[in-house]
Amino acid sequence: MDEKRAAPYGDYVVKPRLVNKHVRPAAAVHVKYDAMKLRHTKSAYTGGRLKGSPKHVYSLDELVGDGSKFKFRLESWDGR
Repeated sequence: MDEKRAAPYGDYVVKPRLVNKHVRPAAAVHVKYDAMKLRHTKSAYTGGRLKGSPKHVYSLDELVGDGSKFKFRLESWDGR
């Protein structure tokens, strides 16, 4: 019986205990944000530039380090 209740959640098999644990108790939240109006690129959405927003493109040196405007710290990472 639980498998029939989980069936409407796509073309793949969803474990009924996961549906009952996470989906059923979830409450819908109304938001004014409409994702259908987002401009999109090939595989992601891009943000629009707001009027009055800064148009300066910062270099890495301007963003990172002690003498930078924002005082960000650069963390080296090898991808592991």
